[in-house]
Amino acid sequence: MNTFRLEHAEFSKRMGIVNNIEKFDADFFEIPCEQAYTFIPETRLLLEHSYEAIIDAGINPKQLQGKNTAVIIGSAVIKG
Repeated sequence: MNTFRLEHAEFSKRMGIVNNIEKFDADFFEIPCEQAYTFIPETRLLLEHSYEAIIDAGINPKQLQGKNTAVIIGSAVIKG
């Protein structure tokens, strides 16, 4: 039987709580409210954090409009 073990070095020993996920600003991202309403919380966070990553890189997001640019995101599933 596979069990989830917290002693794996790659697993964080900390946990965070996401506050105000319902306050996603669909207008800011130019997404219709009807569509944004269907997004799972992870999608909303991904959009917000991608935007923050661009700013943290010292880039003005407005300068990227119309340019071929990407924020690359990785994800993994660890099987025991």
